[in-house]
Amino acid sequence: MSNQPNRRGQACLTRRLPQQPVGTRHASPAQFSSSSDLSRGATIDLGMDLRVKPEDDGINRHCGPRSAIHLHAFPTHRGETPGSRIKSGMTNLLLGFLLLLFTTSPIHADVEADPSFNSGKLLAEQLQNDGRVKIEYRIRESSGASLNVKLYYSEDETSYTQAQETNLSGDYGNIGAVSSYQTKTLYFDGVKVFPNRALSAKFRLDINPVGQGATGETYTDPNYSIEMIRISAGTFTMGSPSNETDRGSDEGPQHQVTIGSDFYIGKYEVTQGQYGAVMGLNPSNFSSCGTNCPVEYVEWSTITQVGGFLDLLNAAASCDTSNFPTDDTRYRPDNVPSGCYRLPTEAEWEYAARAGTSTNFSYGADSSYSQLGSYGWYTSNSSSKTHPVGEKLPNPWGLYDMHGNVWEWNYDWYDSSYYNNGAQTDPVGATSGSFRVVRGGSWYDYARGLRSAFRYGFSPDYRLNVLGFRLLREP
Repeated sequence: MSNQPNRRGQACLTRRLPQQPVGTRHASPAQFSSSSDLSRGATIDLGMDLRVKPEDDGINRHCGPRSAIHLHAFPTHRGETPGSRIKSGMTNLLLGFLLLLFTTSPIHADVEADPSFNSGKLLAEQLQNDGRVKIEYRIRESSGASLNVKLYYSEDETSYTQAQETNLSGDYGNIGAVSSYQTKTLYFDGVKVFPNRALSAKFRLDINPVGQGATGETYTDPNYSIEMIRISAGTFTMGSPSNETDRGSDEGPQHQVTIGSDFYIGKYEVTQGQYGAVMGLNPSNFSSCGTNCPVEYVEWSTITQVGGFLDLLNAAASCDTSNFPTDDTRYRPDNVPSGCYRLPTEAEWEYAARAGTSTNFSYGADSSYSQLGSYGWYTSNSSSKTHPVGEKLPNPWGLYDMHGNVWEWNYDWYDSSYYNNGAQTDPVGATSGSFRVVRGGSWYDYARGLRSAFRYGFSPDYRLNVLGFRLLREP
């Protein structure tokens, strides 16, 4: 791997990549306390406190650090209480145990941007009469930002599904500005989602200030169903601090970067089905994974060249590329007009990946990598293959697989010393180089390669079964 940037023994770069097809070209949760910050968005586990109804006698009420709390949730007919339902000997299955995991460290400790805006108590209880799960959450001190609230659930604590609006009621979605100590309530209709069977589920809330990063606005490509999320302009600290675990020298010095304009970015990595629909072929090594798995084994040059993926996608979107340069600057950001697609720059990618955080992962500080398995596929949990997009938890701005699954091509040339240039606005990387930047890590990599600041590069004509991409669209 002598032709690639030196990455200090990074797993994916020092071991031979498995299952390489012939012809491959390659070189060698949060505790809810005043220290937990929601000013930039957060994904948080239910819950700190429980209110247990009298009918739930015998349930462990201890909420000490890392204690698992089990809460009975009985499906009942309207008008019947759980107690009368059980006493009558009816045989309907329990909705099950609602597993609530209490953790001792905050998911976000970054309070520099808005220290007065912090998450407060989160309460969950079984609604007595109809089997729904009631969830209450409270913001301890509000900055007045408008909030967007989403609920996710998992039966296996590995993959999470966003609860659909038809199964929710109460305070979810865009709930507007919330005053300090105001309690909000939402209801999850577990009986409707899981009829006539037991449920053991872990729930998470995603609370994101609208207009700070994720605007709440989405776009879906009408031709290929590519879902995108609009990200607002802003300034962030790019790179990692010198004391971050497993930090690389090319991740510093940290510097301020301003993203001057809004942009849309893919909610998911481009899938095999989407790539095949555009290009008429599927190059993926893991084609058996299915059409909803990320496309891989695709070169940067195939994506950006004349007649390549972006040209075909933009043609379908009525985006005129006839005046674009024909060399490797064809999809340089300042060449791409409104309504057209391109690859994100390295700065845009890290801005979106961090989602307002300054920790090593978008879900918070995790130097031991103990929580990474809930957010990304990597060597410890991937079974040496890719997985369908969106099975792990999203980052606070609603983007999936920003950590792991496949590396994502960026527009920039890789330059290990580029950060020495200091503060910048809308940087596009070095003017030349041998490698194009990739970000995010993959199913093959050790945990350190999935950190938000981790940088690497490949030759633009390399095809590997760890290389995919995510799209950016100009508003």
